[in-house]
Amino acid sequence: MALLEIKNLKVEFDTEAGVNHAVDGVSLSIEAGKTLGVVGESGCGKSVTAMSVLRLIPRPPGRIVGGEVLWKGRNLLAIPAKELPDVRGKQIAMVFQDPMTSLNPVYTVWRIFGEVLEKQFGLKGAAARRHAIEALTRVGMSEPETRLDQYPHELSGGMKQRVLIALALLGEPELLIADEPTTALDVTIQKQILVLLKEIQRQRDMAIMLITHSLGVVAETCDDVLVMYAGRVVEWCAVEQLFASPAHPYTEGLLGSIPRPGQTRETPLQTIEGTVPALFEVPKGCRFADRCPRSQERCRIDDPQLRLIAPGHRVACHFPLIEEDEQ
Repeated sequence: MALLEIKNLKVEFDTEAGVNHAVDGVSLSIEAGKTLGVVGESGCGKSVTAMSVLRLIPRPPGRIVGGEVLWKGRNLLAIPAKELPDVRGKQIAMVFQDPMTSLNPVYTVWRIFGEVLEKQFGLKGAAARRHAIEALTRVGMSEPETRLDQYPHELSGGMKQRVLIALALLGEPELLIADEPTTALDVTIQKQILVLLKEIQRQRDMAIMLITHSLGVVAETCDDVLVMYAGRVVEWCAVEQLFASPAHPYTEGLLGSIPRPGQTRETPLQTIEGTVPALFEVPKGCRFADRCPRSQERCRIDDPQLRLIAPGHRVACHFPLIEEDEQ
C-alpha cells in the first residue's frame, strides 16, 4: 500500500481576475523509501499540491474544494484540526522554498530550534540544546554549537538549507516534502544537499516528494516522476521511462530544452512556443493544445484524462508519443 496517496485533489484561489483553479484533479502516490519528483513550469501547481498535503493552504484566499489526501489510508483533509500537529513535523515534514527567506531573520538558530523542540516534543533547556546540536551534526553542519547562536544572515545559503533540513527531520518523519531544496544555491552546494537527502533517506527508509524545475535533479535523485502542467498531471512514470520514452508532447518539450554538451549557436535549445493558459479561464479540452505540435480538433474539445498506456506509465494525452499497443 502507498504511504501517501492523493486522489483528484482540487484547490482554488480567489483573485481579482476570478477563481484560479491552481490544482485541478491531481492524483499521485508515494511508497516508503521512494523518491517522487514533481516537475513543471512555475505556477503549474507543484507547491500548492505539496502544501495541501499538510493543509497549509492560506484561507482566504485559497481553499481545498475536492479530493482526498490519504496518509496510510487516512484522509488528512477530513481529520479534525487538533489532530494535525500529530502529523505535521512528526509523520510528514516539509522543507520550504528558498533557504534565504525561510528562516526568521530576528531569531537565532537556537531560538528557532528551541521553539520547535518545546512545542512539538516538550524539550527545554540543556536537553533541547543537545538535541539541536545532534540534529545539525546529522546534516553535516560545521561547528554546530557555534551555528546555534548565529542569526540567519550570518550563515551561507548551504548552511541555511541544512538548518531547514535539520528542523524538518527533528520528528524523524516517514515522508519529507522538499520544495525546491536547491533554489538559490550554487552548483556545488546543490550537489551536497541532494547527496545529503539521499543519505538520510537511505538511513531512515524515508519517502521523499521532491519538487523541482530541474530535470537533471530528477534524473539523479528520483525513482518516479510526475510532470504537471496548468494545474494537471500530464505524465507519471519511472524516471528511466521518462527520459527514454516520453509520452506527452509537453514532456518532450521540457527534455528538448535541457542544455547538452557541445551545444552551439548553430544548435540552439528547443523552446515551447506560446504561454500557459490563465487558470481562472481554463480552456475547454486539453490545456496544452495551443502549444502542442501534435494537437488536433479533438484536443480542443475533449479534456484528456490520465490513463495507463504502458506498464507503470500514465499520460493525459489523446495522441501520445507512445501508443497503447506498444505495451
